[in-house]
Amino acid sequence: MGIKGPNIRTAAELEAVLATGTFEFHDANFDGADLSHINTEGLSLVDCSLMGTDFSYLRCESLRLENCQAANARFDNAVLQEAEFRNTDCSSASFRGAKLNLSRFLDCDLTLCNFDSCNLFA
Repeated sequence: MGIKGPNIRTAAELEAVLATGTFEFHDANFDGADLSHINTEGLSLVDCSLMGTDFSYLRCESLRLENCQAANARFDNAVLQEAEFRNTDCSSASFRGAKLNLSRFLDCDLTLCNFDSCNLFA
């Protein structure tokens, strides 16, 4: 069961929501949020705005972004297991040094993304 529409700006705010057992968000706004260093089993973001959000060092066993706006988001040094990015604008996003173990990008805008030192099979 997910929640609709929260505006989350810090890792502490997201961790507080995750601690309640909620891992799915719809129509939420995370624009410009610092969500770096989060460690979670799963996170599902549907129809969310993530523009400029910092997910650096995120550790997530099951990440799903669907129909999201994630332009200029940062996933630097993130460790993701079989993440799925579907119909998501990731233009100018950074995945430098990320471990995207068997992750998939389906119908996504990856224009000007930075995948330097990224590993898809770590």
